[in-house]
Amino acid sequence: MVATFIFDFDGTIADSLGAIVAITNRLAPRFGYEPKSPAEVADLKDLHTRQLLRQSGLSCCSVLWLLRRVRQDLQREIPHLQPFPEMIEVLTTLHQRGYRLGILTSNTADNVHLFLRLHGLSPLFDFVYTGATLLGKRRPLRQLLRRYQLDPATTVYVGG
Repeated sequence: MVATFIFDFDGTIADSLGAIVAITNRLAPRFGYEPKSPAEVADLKDLHTRQLLRQSGLSCCSVLWLLRRVRQDLQREIPHLQPFPEMIEVLTTLHQRGYRLGILTSNTADNVHLFLRLHGLSPLFDFVYTGATLLGKRRPLRQLLRRYQLDPATTVYVGG
């Protein structure tokens, strides 16, 4: 029986793709890559780290600086972002049925908490764990399970 649902934040709860595309395109000249369309940015999400580095032409260090800057700039956009409408109902229903809800994100905890507070969603979540990296979410997910003493057999991850 499922006891806990862990959600990705960007693109699952928060409709943030447009803001992320605008920020990364604005930073393109500074970091030396070509601006991307929303579809191209969405496709990058499915790439492994080496593929992402190869396709972008950026060094690992440059990508890390870029991601840091995107997170910082995204903080200014958080008040303008909306949750996906269907997610509000899903999250509310799961919470009312007694499931434990959490978030695993590569975004900052401050950004996520601000978003949740602005949309009245804070009371629905038991935790926000920031740890997803360029290397994927497998390792941070294992860390999250240990930290919150969650049984993998009764935990569901929802997101990309």
